[in-house]
Amino acid sequence: MTITQRDARSVRVEHEGLVFSLAYRFWWEGRDRPPESITVEGARVTAFFLSAAIRDVITTDSHGVLVRREWSVHSPGPVRLTVDVHLEPAGKLSYLLPGVALGNELPAEGVSVHGARTAWPSAACLGIGGRGTVGFALDEGPYTAGVGISPVGQDDVPPAEREEGPVPLSLALTLPGTAKSEDASVGAFGSIESPGTLDAARTFRIVSAPMRRAWLRGASAVLAAIGGGSGGTKKEPSARVTEKTVREAVSRAVERCLGTHLFEKGGVAGLRVEPASPLLSASAGAGMAVLLRELFPSDPVRTELALRLVDFSLKGQHPSGLFFETYHTGRGEWQGVPGRPDRPVIGIAASARIADRLLALAGVLSDAGLPHAKYRLAGVRFVEFFLDDQGRFQLPGALHLPGVRAPFEPGLAGFELCFPLARTFAHTGRDRYRKALDTLAHSLAELPWGTPWLPASREGRDPDSAAALLCGRILVALGRLGSASGRRSGGTSRGRSGARAGRGPVDIGDAASAVLPWVYANPRPPVEGITATGGVIDSFHRQRLVGAGAEAGFVLSGLASLASEPWMRRTLEGFSRLCVDFADRLPMGTAYLVHVQPPAASSGTRARDRRSRPSPASGPVDARRLVAEAGYRLAVAAGAGRKPDLA
Repeated sequence: MTITQRDARSVRVEHEGLVFSLAYRFWWEGRDRPPESITVEGARVTAFFLSAAIRDVITTDSHGVLVRREWSVHSPGPVRLTVDVHLEPAGKLSYLLPGVALGNELPAEGVSVHGARTAWPSAACLGIGGRGTVGFALDEGPYTAGVGISPVGQDDVPPAEREEGPVPLSLALTLPGTAKSEDASVGAFGSIESPGTLDAARTFRIVSAPMRRAWLRGASAVLAAIGGGSGGTKKEPSARVTEKTVREAVSRAVERCLGTHLFEKGGVAGLRVEPASPLLSASAGAGMAVLLRELFPSDPVRTELALRLVDFSLKGQHPSGLFFETYHTGRGEWQGVPGRPDRPVIGIAASARIADRLLALAGVLSDAGLPHAKYRLAGVRFVEFFLDDQGRFQLPGALHLPGVRAPFEPGLAGFELCFPLARTFAHTGRDRYRKALDTLAHSLAELPWGTPWLPASREGRDPDSAAALLCGRILVALGRLGSASGRRSGGTSRGRSGARAGRGPVDIGDAASAVLPWVYANPRPPVEGITATGGVIDSFHRQRLVGAGAEAGFVLSGLASLASEPWMRRTLEGFSRLCVDFADRLPMGTAYLVHVQPPAASSGTRARDRRSRPSPASGPVDARRLVAEAGYRLAVAAGAGRKPDLA
C-alpha cells in the first residue's frame, strides 16, 4: 500500500488495484472547513484545522483497507464528522445500500441512509466500470453513523483544484447518521453539538473487488468485523443431542400453534393464518400434516389429525390441478389471492407448496404402509397442469387464472413449481419431468446474474428477500437432486464465461450475492429483547425483518456445500450460522420484527397514511411461516444431505 499527499486537502491511497482519495474536511457551524495543513508519515495522516484535528492510521488486512480515524474538536457548536472516500467515475455506475436501495443512476444530490437501516453496518457499495467498492463501519461510542454516495461538490473547492471532466464520486461515512433513522433518501444528515471539547473515532473498512464478486467480498469483510466468521471448536453436545433439542423445540412450537390456530367445524379442518383470523391456509394445513407425521410418527391421534388437515387442503384443488390457498370460514368458500375481487386468481407459489407437501406426505405414508395414492395423484396433477399432451412445458407465472396455462401475471414466484416437479421426477424418473426441470433451470440461468441486480418475486415490483431465497433454494434442490439440471458444469449464467462453481445452472457466487445483501449483519440494540443480527430484511418497500432465519440458514448452508472456493464457503457458512441463531431467538412462526422505525406520516394518498400508522415491533405467529421454518430448522439440525419436506 502506498499513501501520498494528493493536494492541500486530500491524500491518495493505492492498494492491490484499489485507488482512492481521502478528502479531509470539517463541517462546523453550517459549512465545510478545509484543513490548514496535512502531514503524511508512513501510515499516519494528520489534518490540522483552526479548531480541530483529524488523525488517521491507514492499514490493510486480508479484506482490504482500514481507515482508523480520530476526531478532536476544540470549539463549541454544531459539527458533522465524515470519512470521505473519493473514487474516479471511470465507467458504468451502480450502487447498493444493502437491504435498502439499488440503482444504476445516481441522483444529482446523491443517496444517503441511516446506518441502522442498511443490512450491513453503515454500508454502501459503489460499482464503477468492472470494479466494486464496499465501505462500512461499526458504530462506536454514543454517536450513530450514516452512509451516503454522491457526486463530489465543487462549489467549495478552489478553482485551481477543481476536477477536470466528470466529478469524482464520494463514498462517505457521516457522524451523526440522518436526523431521523427513517429518512432514507438524501440530505438528511444532522449534526452533533460540541460542548467545547469533543472526541470521536471510527474504523471505516474499504473493500474492493471485481464487480461480480464485490458484494460477496464485502459481506465476507462484514462477517469478520462483527466476529461471525470463526467456526471455533465444537464444544456443544453431539450432533444427535443438538438435533434432539431442536426437535423438542419444534414439537413445542407445533403444539402451541395447534392450540391457537387450529380450526375444526363440520367438514372443515385447517390452520388459521393468524390467531382469530377467518382465513385458513391450505399450505399451512398440508405442512402441519407433514410435521405431525415427522414429529409424532407413532401417535395415532396426531396421525388422524394430520389426515383431516391434509384432506381439507385437498378440497381446495381446482379441477385443472391448481390449488386455492385460502378458505374463508365465515363465507364458507375458497378464495384467490387478495386484491382481485373481480375474479379468482391463484398464486402459484402457495399452490406449489401445497402440491409439494402432498407429495412429501405421500412418501411418508407410503414408507409407513399407509394409504397415500390420492395425495400423490393430487400433487402430480398440479405438476401436469404445466405440461401439455406432447410434454411441452409452460413456464409458470406468479399468478394464474384457474385452468388457464398462460400466466395471468409473470413473476419469479412461479418458479416455486421446481420443488413438486423435482419431487415428482425423483419418484418417477420420467423424461418429461426431467425436460421440464431443465427448461426451468435454463430460464433461471437467463436472469441477469453476475450484474448489479437483485431478483423480485413479481414482475414490476421492487426486489425482495423471498425471491433471493427462492433462487437459492432452487439451486440447492437441483444440486442435490443430481439431475441433468443440477449437474451442469458447462455454460455460464447469462452466457458469461469465467468463474463458475460448476454445480448448477447459476454460478454459486452470483446466487450468494443475491441473498447476502438481505441478511442483517448489523449489531444494534435488541428489539423487544431480541437481537436482530442474522435476521432477513423483507424488501426495499417493507423495512422489517421476516421470520425466515431458518430458511436463510438452510439456503446459505446449501450454497456453501456447493461452493468450490474456501473463502466463499466460509463466508456462507458464517452467515448461515447468524441466520439460524436469529431463528432460535425469535419465537417460531413470528411474521416479522421491526428493526428500525417505520416511515413517518406524511401528506399524500390514503394508502400512505395507512402505511404510516404505528405497528407493533413484532408480528403475530403466522401458521404458514411456522410450518416452513419448522421444516428448515429440522433440516439444518439433521445436517448435510437432509432435504426439508416443508419448502
